[in-house]
Amino acid sequence: MDRESKQYIKELITLGTPHSSNSTIDQTRGLLSYINDRYPGSYEPTIRYKSVIAAGINGKFSFNLLQLVAYISYYALAGRGATRGDGIIPLEASTLNGAKNIVIQEEVLHSNYIPTPFQSVKLGNVKWYGDAEVLKEIML
Repeated sequence: MDRESKQYIKELITLGTPHSSNSTIDQTRGLLSYINDRYPGSYEPTIRYKSVIAAGINGKFSFNLLQLVAYISYYALAGRGATRGDGIIPLEASTLNGAKNIVIQEEVLHSNYIPTPFQSVKLGNVKWYGDAEVLKEIML
């Protein structure tokens, strides 16, 4: 990032973003390693960093679609599926060194749909990072 651009950026907030991986599966196709090698942690000293992750969804190998998708997604980043996160990103993968790491303990989903190889499944009345009440909590 050039000097001129940095003057306009005061804070970077990531929502359910993987910042690390403990798995041999590279779900990001090398992108995560590339970024961490070149821009580790809260790289720019003049920018405040926040990493927000929800931890209300338990990954579980079960017939519950939400828990099963979480299990598979968590396994790809954490190396184990039976952990907590936002249904897509596990808690331990979202920690960013040097950032204010915010953990939302309630059930807040990564998004308001479940991704599939075909047409994604739109979820009904669920709470996700884009909801006004969640954004308000994050901005505090």
